[in-house]
Amino acid sequence: MGSLALDASSTASDNTAVGYDAAGAITTGDLNVAIGKGAMGSNTVGDRNVAIGANALYSYNPGSNEDGYNTAIGFEALKTVTTGQQLVAVGRQALALNTTGSQNTACGYAALYSNTTGGSNTAAGYSALYSVTTGDNNTGFGRDTLYFTTTGSDNTAIGNEALENNTANYNTAVGSHALTANTTGLYNTAIGAEALETTTTSNNMVAIGFRAMEANTTGSSNTAVGGFCLDANTTGYYNAAFGTDAMGANTTGDQNTALGTFALGGNTTANDNTAVGFKALHSTTTGGGNVAVGASAGEEGTALTTGVANTLIGRHTKVSSASANQQFVVGNSLTAFGDSSFNIGSDASGRVYNLFGQNATWTRTSDERSKKDITTNTDCGLNFINDLRTVTYKWKAPSETPETFTSYNASITEPVYKEKLYGFIAQEVKQALDKNNITDFTGWSEADDGSQGISYEMFIMPLVKAVQELSAENTALKDRLDAAGL
Repeated sequence: MGSLALDASSTASDNTAVGYDAAGAITTGDLNVAIGKGAMGSNTVGDRNVAIGANALYSYNPGSNEDGYNTAIGFEALKTVTTGQQLVAVGRQALALNTTGSQNTACGYAALYSNTTGGSNTAAGYSALYSVTTGDNNTGFGRDTLYFTTTGSDNTAIGNEALENNTANYNTAVGSHALTANTTGLYNTAIGAEALETTTTSNNMVAIGFRAMEANTTGSSNTAVGGFCLDANTTGYYNAAFGTDAMGANTTGDQNTALGTFALGGNTTANDNTAVGFKALHSTTTGGGNVAVGASAGEEGTALTTGVANTLIGRHTKVSSASANQQFVVGNSLTAFGDSSFNIGSDASGRVYNLFGQNATWTRTSDERSKKDITTNTDCGLNFINDLRTVTYKWKAPSETPETFTSYNASITEPVYKEKLYGFIAQEVKQALDKNNITDFTGWSEADDGSQGISYEMFIMPLVKAVQELSAENTALKDRLDAAGL
């Protein structure tokens, strides 16, 4: 039996003591349980504590009747606590050095071992939060989690050795070895085994996925979501990658954005790239300032590697060379004509392109080898042109157009451009087409909202035909005049 032999003046009640010197100093403390040699050996007036194990809660002595609500299970668990309250320690030397810290929970051998005054910490696992002394609001689940944190606060680590070397604040690591090398970095989040494993001083990092940003050392303000995402990054800044192996080869490149599996997967040191879609810009290595939106954009054909300032929008859009510059491609399975070109359409149906460094007009694929059923135009020429009226006009404000038009806007009462313009009236063009029985001229069109439009480029063909007819008439007239000797 223990030495809880109260003298005649003792008023203590409802205490249980088992073991040599267990609860041996209690005078007025009530509702305590002490089991083991020296368990709760110094307590005199504290209430409602549980100590199971040799020297558990040995030094606890609040100095007045206080409800401690402390629970210590294990050899020397909560051994040095004096006035701390609402503490739970389960395991050999768990919270062993805690003195006045309160509301800590430690489960595991030497969990929260060094804590003295820190509060509201939770540690579960062998040596979890071992070195914390005054840090508050830390949570560690797993072997050696937050092991070297001393004064850091508001950290959460779940997983074997997660945040093991951390000394800073406001970090979250979930997964084996997640953020394990972090020392002074702040505001980092790593979810996944080995996520941000080697980062040391980086701030504002988010890594979600197996080995996401695994190799990062000092790069900051990066976001990686997906297995192996940004896993080679070391010092690159301001990168955002979403998808398995997105930006997987990036090391020092900055300000890149990749959304999609393998997107920007080969990028190493380039900056300012944006890739959205499966394998978009996957082969780009050092080329910067590129934008690709669409599955395999910039990847198929001659994959873009070192080119800069290219924009590709659409599935399987392609550049003309690996070192392409300023190629703009919009379409589906479309290859750019060359540098400094704007391209729309598709390789199958024909590419429309403009060499903006050389001219201001569009070019349309017109190779004879791409055409069939070729006949001479005989029905859209001088007669049609003569039936057209050229006009001058000014645009109405959007509030003045029919409400059925997509351009209608009651709140806009002024046109964008107010000066006089030259052109045709679409309804009059349609009348001229009907008069000449022309049904397939694409220079006139009607939209779903009923508005009619004109493509002035298409009038070149009728004009050429009209000039040819006039030239033929002029030649015939000249021949007659020559024959008449005039």
